[in-house]
Order: sequence, then C-alpha cells, then structure tokens
Amino acid sequence: MMRNERTSEGWILTCLLGGVFLANVDVSIVNVAMPAIHHFLRASTAELQLAASGYSLSYAALLILGARLGDLHGF
Repeated sequence: MMRNERTSEGWILTCLLGGVFLANVDVSIVNVAMPAIHHFLRASTAELQLAASGYSLSYAALLILGARLGDLHGF
C-alpha cells in the first residue's frame, strides 16, 4: 500500500469508531437523564423505556441515513 492509502484507511477507521463511540455516549446521556425525566414529567417506567428506545431507534436511523447519503455522494 502507498502512504496515501494508509492515511485514507486511518481516517475511515477513525470516523467509524467515532460513530460507535458517539452512539454509546448518547445512549448513556439519555440513561443518566432518566431520573430527571421521571421526576419532572412524572413518567412511568414503561414511558421511560419507550423514551430511551425511541431515542436509540431515531439515532440509529439517522446514522444509517447519513452513512448512505455519504456513500451516494462520495464522501
């Protein structure tokens, strides 16, 4: 491999690992906010689970959409 190919592969790996890291951080932030949501909105346990699942699902859908758009446009 040439030097430019290794640099390109390094950036790709960094972007992929950054996406995984941010997904984990975002889910952790939502979990930490659950007691405050429960207190201020008087949400039940089922509603808290729905909020966490909905947030994770929407984040994953937008992440996949962004990756697909990047693939289509050559980024």
